[in-house]
Amino acid sequence: MAQVTGFIQKSKEPTVPAAAALLDGFNQELTKRTPDKSRLRSIWDGIEKVLPSISTMKGVVDKIVPLFT
Repeated sequence: MAQVTGFIQKSKEPTVPAAAALLDGFNQELTKRTPDKSRLRSIWDGIEKVLPSISTMKGVVDKIVPLFT
């Protein structure tokens, strides 16, 4: 997740604050004993909508997707 955080922080897109807030929610959900996969998926979809360039992080995205599938 550190790579995702770094990517968001370095982004020049105006939606960075929204993406950062969504990532905080994603990380909070991950800390739960049993994370809600549908909530993780919904949050990640939101991150992709407000920061479409995140999809260019193929290696990282490939590791994140299994968390909610």
